[in-house]
Amino acid sequence: MEILIADTSKSGLVMTSEVFKDRISGTIVTTCATGRECLEKVGKKKFDMIVIDFDLPDTDGVTLTKLLRAHFTGPILITAFPEEIVKKAISDELYAFIDSSMWIEKPVKFESLSAKIDHFLIEKRRLHKRFMAKSKVTLTPASSKIKKVEATLLNLSFGGALIEIAGKHSLKAGDSIILQVHEEKAKKTKSVAPTPAFSGLDRVKATIAWTDKRNAQTGIKFDKLSKVHEKNLEELFRRSKEYT
Repeated sequence: MEILIADTSKSGLVMTSEVFKDRISGTIVTTCATGRECLEKVGKKKFDMIVIDFDLPDTDGVTLTKLLRAHFTGPILITAFPEEIVKKAISDELYAFIDSSMWIEKPVKFESLSAKIDHFLIEKRRLHKRFMAKSKVTLTPASSKIKKVEATLLNLSFGGALIEIAGKHSLKAGDSIILQVHEEKAKKTKSVAPTPAFSGLDRVKATIAWTDKRNAQTGIKFDKLSKVHEKNLEELFRRSKEYT
């Protein structure tokens, strides 16, 4: 297990490192003291988890986390002293990410960090929150031998989507597809709050993660989102209900 920790506090580095080494035998810990150094190390080496202090000399935890997401797909934890500015920044900017929004209060306590290690490294829980979205979509397989599939989008995250396919299809886990979301107006009902329709994903490359034909549901994982796609998703998430 390879862990990267960015913190200027020697005591913080020692405590955080010891928790990892105690929790997962053989853990290799790399440390750094600035955001710039953190980004450089991520560009040169593969890590399983990154832990960053919110208050680094050259950047803040939110800004660094967003920069790291462009290169790193694993869990990113933030440590910080419990100040209102920290709570607001994380709540406003990183709300769509389960790992970063579950920030760790300093001084770091063994139980708190250990629980996050179990959650994201050992149990490998998902990192992205899912949000309600209701639109018609078309899945175009990369293979010309498989026909296009019309489906309904059920929920979305920065990592992928859950869709419903009512009819028969030959899609299977591992298939590469192109996702096209069709524009559709949100509908209101008397008893249920409206689910925002969404048309901000145009020709997104994705992979079928799993398919459950019995329940007519399929999970897809995005291969790579453009900056435009990320911005459109963020706008949708801000006005959508979280999917639980």
